[in-house]
Amino acid sequence: MTTSSRPLASPLLLLPLIFTTLITAQQQNPEMNAPSFPRVVEGHGVTGNLAFVIIWPIGAILIRLLTLKSVKGAIWFHATTQAFGLLFFIANFGMVEFRTFLLDGSLMQSKSISFAYGKESFHQIDNYHAIIGIILFGLALCQPVLGLLHHLRVQKVERKTVVTYMHIWLDRLLITLGMINGGLGLLLADNATRGAYITYGVVAAVIWLTYIAIVAFAEVRTRKDAKV
Repeated sequence: MTTSSRPLASPLLLLPLIFTTLITAQQQNPEMNAPSFPRVVEGHGVTGNLAFVIIWPIGAILIRLLTLKSVKGAIWFHATTQAFGLLFFIANFGMVEFRTFLLDGSLMQSKSISFAYGKESFHQIDNYHAIIGIILFGLALCQPVLGLLHHLRVQKVERKTVVTYMHIWLDRLLITLGMINGGLGLLLADNATRGAYITYGVVAAVIWLTYIAIVAFAEVRTRKDAKV
């Protein structure tokens, strides 16, 4: 059991390093000026897209395909992939929200803080993209716990349980809402080109449709195999 859990545990050990790096960077530059903030926003967008558009959907797709092929160790490959996705999302969240909440004062004070970016200023905590991101972050932190409980429960009863469906549907919600929120982030930044909007929309749509198609295929195949 200890050996099998290493793929999941190893990337999670990087969490303290991520937060320490964020704190150190902000302490070295406590007054983030307008020229540096766009670079933070760009990094915020890249890490978010990697998590929601690439890593998590691919991890969700491969666990179904590998399970159908009865590949040994598929669950740990899935756990490792999703853990890395969570690390990217934590870094994504920390680039903007971490600074706003912890380094600029209390929540109430943070509501009055504006950042100049693109053509307009916006209130970081008051916009829809940030609020959805905070909700997604809270839900994403529940996924490793639900995944572990699902795995342990299925090993014991050898069938899907309530926790299984909670884990599965939360995963679908996170991926779908995360992709939508990524598009909202592009609109909020107000400095992306038309090509960037089109590229993001096409890539996100193709990956989402592929993900849904594989999920549906796996469900049908599993039910057919159960009847045999």
